[in-house]
Amino acid sequence: MKKLLLLLLGGIAYAQPNMGNPNDLSACDTNSDGYTVFDLTLNDVIILNGLNSNDYTVSYHQTSEDADIGTNAISQPMYYTNLATPLQNIYARLTENGDSSNYAVAYFTINAVPAPLINTPEDLIAYSNTVDLTVNNAQILGDLNSEEYNITFYTTEASASVGAPQISTPETYNTLNGETVWIRVESIETGCFSVASMVIYITSPAPTGVNEQYFNEGETLSVLEAEGENIQWYESTESDTPLPLTTPLVDNTTYYATQTVDGMESMERFAVTAHITLGLEEQLFQSLTYYPNPVSNILTLSNTNTISNVEVYNLLGQKVFANNFSNTEIQVDLSNLETGIYMVKISSQETQKTIRIQKQ
Repeated sequence: MKKLLLLLLGGIAYAQPNMGNPNDLSACDTNSDGYTVFDLTLNDVIILNGLNSNDYTVSYHQTSEDADIGTNAISQPMYYTNLATPLQNIYARLTENGDSSNYAVAYFTINAVPAPLINTPEDLIAYSNTVDLTVNNAQILGDLNSEEYNITFYTTEASASVGAPQISTPETYNTLNGETVWIRVESIETGCFSVASMVIYITSPAPTGVNEQYFNEGETLSVLEAEGENIQWYESTESDTPLPLTTPLVDNTTYYATQTVDGMESMERFAVTAHITLGLEEQLFQSLTYYPNPVSNILTLSNTNTISNVEVYNLLGQKVFANNFSNTEIQVDLSNLETGIYMVKISSQETQKTIRIQKQ
């Protein structure tokens, strides 16, 4: 919008110069801090509106008051950094040389457009020299609409910043191990862009196999199985030192295997969780619960497998109670027993488990 002024001198109205209506300007905020540099002089020709630049002067001001009185002109309008973010009004003044009373003022808006907010991509793990650079596109864009942005790839950061030369076939790019590739994400609407990078690692694939494996008490890492060449085991995904095959296995512990093919060890690791194989007693009584303990009268026993018999012994080894049952939850009346410690033998499928209780 152009703001026109009528000058009244001695009761006579003087028309202002025929000033053109300046365009709003946008510039990319590459640092995403709300501020960037604008070239205000892009509006010079429009403001002059066909007038001779030798006869008129265009100046730019930060307030309408300064523009009206012709003071505090912006000293370097080609390199102006906005003071307000993201939008700010700039006031342009067109003045006839030799007659400062003959002027016009108009304003336009400058807009610091933020760069696309993108995610840093994961490094690419490849199993050959030919890789598809686009596999991380969705991760890079995050919540951004893929139809509103162009993603291009480059071999240097400088090329990504200027947008050339770009990698022409990113889906079948011939790479080197450890190469860094630069990604430019550009808004189709504004032309503003962000740059990120990822490293490409060429490696062997991880071993394969069964993720849950079982072992007997006392066995070592050597019994775990993974399909691949030159298998090595590690205690974590990040550890650098392989575990000896003589390492004793620990129940419910996860171990990580790599394979080495043609001298190249896999970066990704195959996870195996080791579980100890339960004996018959542990299997039959794995879910056994009993309460209360200490017990005054009734002891409740519960188990997934059917309880067939219960015997109670004092610490002298004398049997003080015995009864047959056929249920997964039973109540044993111990009210007649004297205060003290007792051993309770529970039978299920001809297998026994003994627990210790206190009678109070």
